[in-house]
Amino acid sequence: MKVTVVQRAGIGLDIECLSPDATVQDLIDGLQWAADSADVVKEFRHWPRPSEGPCFGCTYCCRRFNIFLTIVDAKLLAAHHEVSLGEFLAYATTFEPWKVDRVRIADPQNYCLGERGCNIYAVRPLICRLYICTPYSPLLRQVIAEVNGRGNRALVDYREGHEDGANPFSGKTDYTQVLLREVLDAITWENLSTRHSLSTPSSTQSKE
Repeated sequence: MKVTVVQRAGIGLDIECLSPDATVQDLIDGLQWAADSADVVKEFRHWPRPSEGPCFGCTYCCRRFNIFLTIVDAKLLAAHHEVSLGEFLAYATTFEPWKVDRVRIADPQNYCLGERGCNIYAVRPLICRLYICTPYSPLLRQVIAEVNGRGNRALVDYREGHEDGANPFSGKTDYTQVLLREVLDAITWENLSTRHSLSTPSSTQSKE
């Protein structure tokens, strides 16, 4: 694994990057064990009583929060529905720059959810993959905020007709193509790539 996410007592989920070639997909893969874990407490699962269990099957975020998209999300969802990117943006998203300068799914409950939970789980947006309702270390929160922010910006630029070629998400079709070191601010990348283990983690992800 090029990105390792561990659970530390008193901190929550924390991150270490083990390779300069780590991608956004590696970050997704590093977090997946926590989303799937039956032992990680999720704050909003069975709200208002936090409970342990996997994210899959829980619909709280889809019903309560905005689902903002990156340019890669939009391309993946458009391909999933076998429509063009322009068609997907027209019928499934909304953009309200006077409120927030990001593109979001217009109606998450009707678009995302079915009788058995998430209908698009295999191609769910990046925000759904990276934000788990459990405590994160400050560094992990910063990494995720910067990754989402750059991806969101690339979609806004595309929608407004002036793609920024300097944005590492521009022109990409999946997250294996997006290098973390090109997305993150220089200080964040340095903190991520050079840090050492803070302590023995209470539990770790098991995928190698």
